Amino acid sequence: MKKVGAVVVFDITKDGKLQKSWSKSILFTGFDYIELCLAIDGKQGVIYEGKPKEGTTVQVTITVDDKDFIDLALGKANAPSVC
Repeated sequence: MKKVGAVVVFDITKDGKLQKSWSKSILFTGFDYIELCLAIDGKQGVIYEGKPKEGTTVQVTITVDDKDFIDLALGKANAPSVC
């Protein structure tokens, strides 16, 4: 199977203003939904603080308010999922 790479950016906002960004490079094979979910959920790839380097193509940007992000991280809220 062919390996596919993607870059996902997480933008955390407060009162509608960008506070922090993290980028995640993922690599998966094929187009299996389960494999894609594993890649995004952190089982594959590298995450780093900040936006991707200039010239990098971002496939997905996820923007979330800081309060909602904390609730998600603490398990107090559920994010919609295709997985």
